[in-house]
Amino acid sequence: MDNLFLNKNKNQSKIRNNDKKNRKNERIKKTLLLSAMTFVLALFQVATKAEESLSTLYDHIPPDTELRIFIDETSADSLSINGEDSMVEYEWLSQQEGKFSDFVRIHVKAVGENPWSVTLKSQANSSAIKKDEWVYAGYFVRAAPGSSQVNIRGFIERATPRWMLVSDASVATGSEWTRVVAVGRAPQDFEAGSVHLSLHLAAQEQKLDVADLLFLTIDHELDAASFPATELKYAGMDKDAPWREQAQKMIDQYRTDEFTLYVVDVNGQPVKDAVVAVSREDIDFELGSMAHGLLVEDSELGEQYRLWFDQFFNYATATIYWADWGWEDPAKREEYLNKMAYFEQENIPMRGHVLLYPAFRFSPEVLNRLADDREAFIARVNQHIDEMVPILRAHGMNEYDVINELRAEKEWLDIVGLDTVVDWYKRVHALHPEAVLYINENSILTDGGDNTAQKDHYFNLITELLEKGAPIHGIGMQGHFNGIATPVEKMWEILDRFASFNLPIRITEYDTDTRDLEGQAQYDTDFYQAMYAHPNVVGITRWGFYEPVMWRPAGALINPQNELKPNALSYLSWLENLRDFEAIYKSDENGMIQYKSLYGVYRVEVNGETFSCKFTQPAYNAKKQKRSEVPACTLRMNQ
Repeated sequence: MDNLFLNKNKNQSKIRNNDKKNRKNERIKKTLLLSAMTFVLALFQVATKAEESLSTLYDHIPPDTELRIFIDETSADSLSINGEDSMVEYEWLSQQEGKFSDFVRIHVKAVGENPWSVTLKSQANSSAIKKDEWVYAGYFVRAAPGSSQVNIRGFIERATPRWMLVSDASVATGSEWTRVVAVGRAPQDFEAGSVHLSLHLAAQEQKLDVADLLFLTIDHELDAASFPATELKYAGMDKDAPWREQAQKMIDQYRTDEFTLYVVDVNGQPVKDAVVAVSREDIDFELGSMAHGLLVEDSELGEQYRLWFDQFFNYATATIYWADWGWEDPAKREEYLNKMAYFEQENIPMRGHVLLYPAFRFSPEVLNRLADDREAFIARVNQHIDEMVPILRAHGMNEYDVINELRAEKEWLDIVGLDTVVDWYKRVHALHPEAVLYINENSILTDGGDNTAQKDHYFNLITELLEKGAPIHGIGMQGHFNGIATPVEKMWEILDRFASFNLPIRITEYDTDTRDLEGQAQYDTDFYQAMYAHPNVVGITRWGFYEPVMWRPAGALINPQNELKPNALSYLSWLENLRDFEAIYKSDENGMIQYKSLYGVYRVEVNGETFSCKFTQPAYNAKKQKRSEVPACTLRMNQ
């Protein structure tokens, strides 16, 4: 009887599963038949319906979800491949064996001046897209024979009149077909013909196959977690990857020292056999975030935001954008100053971002109107520096990004020239001699580390500015990562190159934009460990941490439900492991105790008295040499 019952249930289950599968297949067929686009293909072209991508999507969304499809096949009518003949070749393949029989094979023959020197671009949206609609793109990609790894910088984007991102579609993968999904809410209304999927392919020489392209919108109330996610992959993910052992050796070599404690009585005489309890409260590494206005908001959420900041960070970035929507707006200026006052009150060291952002869209209109008058333009910038820097100094600011993104944002530079940039650095330094002055740039560590032109430009720019006498004291690298997660060893190579300037390096704007939560958690932790291991990196600043108020929300630590994401939990675990140090010692006849540990802040207890000792890591030069003296802390007893 039991066997009959089980067999009956198994058969019923099989029937239900078959019915479900048939209903899904009918939905896919119906969607394909109802697609708004009709393609007429020449004999030499290949067309293949995006059945796999549609099936994946339907597995994740409610049955009644309506799709408005712009593209549902990979063909010469649905996409174009652009680039000079010397840069790229491609062919349409059909009736191939394997997961996909029809696809396009692209051979990028040379590294481009820019990643977009070779692009695969989809046909644009055939009808208007409303603000807050979900915009979705999916495709499959693999490294073709002749390549072991492909890196694609992909975007759902509006290219003109000004570039606007809807969602990131980047990926790094190998020879197996990999599903890529990009989805985001439309930030505004878009007219027909303005939005498309664009894949930038020229960051490296590579051969790749692309199949099963899908581009659509969904006007339905769905959570982002409802959609499938691209799996984040990178070399060195394995738990036994060689870089992990090397990182620990570097930490032991560069972040660790032998410290000396001297226990003396009220008269300064050594205390023998004093029992001393030592615990580490923090590491000497600046872990920060850019702060949103919630920091100073008088609300329950504002209080929670402050608690999160205190839990996660020991350093802060205060925004000081000089724009009509920033410093020139009285309300926004008050918010900026209130955030500085909060950090000063809480004794949280802070840096300012950014004094000068050399693009018209980041500038006040009062400056933009002077674009045709070089002398007046320079004078107005000088006036701003003279007004702002003393205010920031008075609020305890100790570090600035003086100028940002000089490679891509050339509008100011075309007016004033590089010598004037040197003058601006000197002007800031004269107004605030103690401040650490940084230069800041994007796309140095990111995109698989393959941005050769960007890295060379930044290195040469810093060289030229220093030769001209600019008082640059630190090098900023932004760190906005996507689906192309740069391997650790590659990042170390880049850092070693820039360490030749003998200047500290700071990761100024870190986040990883992916919806693969577990992959994100692992990469976040690996990134922090790798940066902490490198002796020239002084800290990491996240570009926000609370999803509802972030520029790149997927990079958050905390989701809209005020829950810690997996990357927040992994970060706290990493930090706790570094802070975990407790030991008890007894002083010798000289009142001395020596122990080896990480640079940081230590709580020391002796006979009921509590002391704080901070051991600061020395600056490392390009040869990674440090001072030879032993750091010491004297504990003067009151009894």
